[in-house]
Amino acid sequence: MESLLNNQLIVLPDLPDKMGWAGMYGGVSKNILFCMGGANFPDGPPWDGGRKKWYDDIYLLQAGEWRMIGEKLPLPLAYGASVSYDDKIIVIGGNNHTGYFNVAFSCAWDGERMHFEDLPALPVSLAHMAGSVVKSMVVVAGGNCYPGGAAIRKCYALDMENISDGWFEMPDIPGEGRIDPVCAIYKNEFYLFSGITFGPDDGKEKIRRALNDGYKLSISRLETEWSGSWKALSRMPRGVAAAGNPLPVFENGKMLFWGGVDDESILHKDPPSHPGFSGNLLLYDAAFDTWSDREQVWDIDPRATLPVVYWNDWWIFISGEIRPGMRTNNVTGIAEIKYSLS
Repeated sequence: MESLLNNQLIVLPDLPDKMGWAGMYGGVSKNILFCMGGANFPDGPPWDGGRKKWYDDIYLLQAGEWRMIGEKLPLPLAYGASVSYDDKIIVIGGNNHTGYFNVAFSCAWDGERMHFEDLPALPVSLAHMAGSVVKSMVVVAGGNCYPGGAAIRKCYALDMENISDGWFEMPDIPGEGRIDPVCAIYKNEFYLFSGITFGPDDGKEKIRRALNDGYKLSISRLETEWSGSWKALSRMPRGVAAAGNPLPVFENGKMLFWGGVDDESILHKDPPSHPGFSGNLLLYDAAFDTWSDREQVWDIDPRATLPVVYWNDWWIFISGEIRPGMRTNNVTGIAEIKYSLS
């Protein structure tokens, strides 16, 4: 296992800002890898009074280096969802210092400039959700609707071949509402795992829990109406909220979880002494609905709240949070593994 995965790992050029970002958007247009937006603490960590800043910058990877392009996002934005579809990057929802947004728009690169096109707005303002694309269907699930808002069970979908129909609701996620779940696509079905929920307070603050449940959403269409049904999956060995989204899925149907917030790291109350996130690799076998948990095999900081982009047969992990309030500018790729991860 160790030698196999080490052979499949590459480290791409670091992003230009050494601080890095959490909650970026990422995708591919004209076979060029892009990342954009995100948030960090440029003036120092929050426990020392540093204030969070949101960004509207767009970076592309070309000729072995990242560079900022001239165009900006329509607004500073982070912690939403992004997917690649039809040679465009679709940006959905997110937040900044002024609040949460229901925006959705596409970004298309023509080789020299980025072009933006508005898409139908989400039914609600939304951030901290999971999102991916099933055939022509963009699906987002979970999240919350305003700062400190309750975690929701909602799931929304947009058919990119019938954009004028707008977003519509799929059945609610079974189980509890959740922010920062993770998702994957396999055999044209949408998989949703983990996330964070909020329990009763302990007299001082709400208790956060990393969920360890998972579900599969099957989407179908009868004439002009879309419908969906959820199926519960076997329990996860541990919660892995806010890991890279969407999850890498390999040819054999195995899904890879790396980093994210688990049951132990979520309980750590003192940010300056936070040890970081677990680097253990969690594998889900969609064909058999089984789990395996492996020890850390990479000498790279595991991370949370980051986009994962499939590009040129690699799953690319872009920037992200390595502990509360601290980011990395590292970009790491995992090859499309075409044989057993046993």
